[in-house]
Amino acid sequence: MGVIVGMEEMRKLDDDDEKVDTRKQDCAGKTGGRGKMRGTKKVSYNKAWTWLDQNSDDKSGLVKLSDTNMPINQENRRIPLPGLFGAEVERVVGAGGIVPGSLVLVGGDPGAGKSTFLLQVASIIADGENHKEGPAPVVYVSGEESIEQIRNRAYRMNILQTADLSLYSSTEVNDMLEKVQCLSPHASVIESIQTVYMRGVAGQSRGPAQVKECTAALQRFAKKTNIPILLAGQVTKEGILAGPRELEHAVDVVLYIEGDKLYSHRVLRSVKNRFGSTDEIGVFEMSQLGFNLF
Repeated sequence: MGVIVGMEEMRKLDDDDEKVDTRKQDCAGKTGGRGKMRGTKKVSYNKAWTWLDQNSDDKSGLVKLSDTNMPINQENRRIPLPGLFGAEVERVVGAGGIVPGSLVLVGGDPGAGKSTFLLQVASIIADGENHKEGPAPVVYVSGEESIEQIRNRAYRMNILQTADLSLYSSTEVNDMLEKVQCLSPHASVIESIQTVYMRGVAGQSRGPAQVKECTAALQRFAKKTNIPILLAGQVTKEGILAGPRELEHAVDVVLYIEGDKLYSHRVLRSVKNRFGSTDEIGVFEMSQLGFNLF
């Protein structure tokens, strides 16, 4: 297990060259999240554990179809992505931004820029430039890179000043989700689905059983808490998303970042979108500073 580290703390490393205070933060205290706690849940680390109480006797969530006669403006319920970069991403995911409670899979070849893209998206959400409530806490969880490596990328991209972006390093799904729920962020990024695992499930982290169970747990968590999760995923040499086919079926949105790692041009394409069209693409140029409009 790791500890949650705020991006603001990482920025201070450049100011005074001191070590980051890595004391474990209390979820009940001030951890940087500005949203209300969505309740606590005792975690049982086994396959049967779920973030969705399937056998709950609480029927308060039932709504009659006849009571839902008022149309919902999906655009007003989305999490906006400000700036020129955000506008180009919104062109692909749908006008208004990311749908709360959705599970978004971002795939691409090694070197395509998935980590850079996701960190940039997390940063603009956390900045909250166009968000009605201002800055929106975001948790970035990595099972592939250390916090120091993410910090170095953030420094290169000039986003260390993003105070509401918190980092966490872990590969166990229940551990990740417990920390995310503690901070009650507006969104969370997990990198990547091929590196995470769930205790009590047989097989290696990249195996079909693990990927299937982990994806199901992430989906239940997103729907229950209304916290959207952006997942990074690897693509095989044949251009197919690594992992079982259930992975693509379980998520709400599948985005692909296309481009040769020897060149800077990148194309963001949606191949599945339950909330919008799959006809649009985003065109970028990737540099040391991140994704810029081409």
